[in-house]
Amino acid sequence: MAKKHIRLGFADFDPGFDYRKMYLYKWLCTQFDVEVTQNHPDFLICCSFGVGYMAYPGSVKILISCENTSADFNFYDYAVTSDSIVFGDRHFRMPYWAISRHCFDDKTAGRHYDVDMQSAPARKFCNFVYSNSSHLCAIPARDDIFHALSKYKHVDSGGGHLNNMGGKRVADKLDFIHDYKFTIACENSIKPGYSTEKLTEPLVARSVPIYFGDPLVAQEFNPKAFVNVADFKSLDDMVAYVKYLDENDEAYRAMLAEPMFPGGEDVIEKYRKGFEEFLIGIFSREPSEARRTVDYGWTRNHCAFLKYKCAPFRERLMKVIDVHRKRLGL
Repeated sequence: MAKKHIRLGFADFDPGFDYRKMYLYKWLCTQFDVEVTQNHPDFLICCSFGVGYMAYPGSVKILISCENTSADFNFYDYAVTSDSIVFGDRHFRMPYWAISRHCFDDKTAGRHYDVDMQSAPARKFCNFVYSNSSHLCAIPARDDIFHALSKYKHVDSGGGHLNNMGGKRVADKLDFIHDYKFTIACENSIKPGYSTEKLTEPLVARSVPIYFGDPLVAQEFNPKAFVNVADFKSLDDMVAYVKYLDENDEAYRAMLAEPMFPGGEDVIEKYRKGFEEFLIGIFSREPSEARRTVDYGWTRNHCAFLKYKCAPFRERLMKVIDVHRKRLGL
């Protein structure tokens, strides 16, 4: 039986984006006859880095949120975000760490790190690998955690921000953090349900995360597998607990041995199946049937106003992105 033909486009991804590497695109090709085109595509996969989607008024728009942004369903027909909302068939909740794995090139996919439990406590103390500072939207608490731990013992900072390793940046983050007992794993921002690779990377690399971020993180990840800064009344109390783990090998080994998810649940597979079912529900329909946005009523005025406002916003956004890319050396 011939596969259904779909005309697919992409909008508002990072300048280095290559759709051919996307898990999402590769999976769609197993289910449909996919034609990629930017000339009036029937379906448009959108990212968070712009407002280019507005140039495709006739396309069915599916937002894949790459940041802690929520979808404006006046513009997007469907969305995949970290928000815990129910909106008919228009939204699928998936935290960013899972979005990264199931939509893009996940740096942890297929990588496995063994650790010798006997010698694991003898590794270097702690690392901090970040390029984004509070000047580029990161929460100040990230730096506070770094400085608080540094008062106890030296923390190696191998990113572009607060670098104390001679300016040299880490070439392979997972290989780097595998050599450390602890990794500072702090989100750019705090939002319920928003957890990213900041937590999963050290867990995969077998370095205990010192995590600060999603207040609901313990609902999904095993709270015995990491140090949650939010569990302590002060940074001094958190540092005291890290010091205890650092000085007590058996306590450290016990935390390191804990599974990523409670009860060994295959959360990754759960998200994969749900995400694929969500996509099938969209792409199996004809575009006219799949449309969920409306063109008339007050929505038209709302959208026209935002489009007018978005012209200067787009210019400012691209300047911020350019600054960030220069800091990363891209």
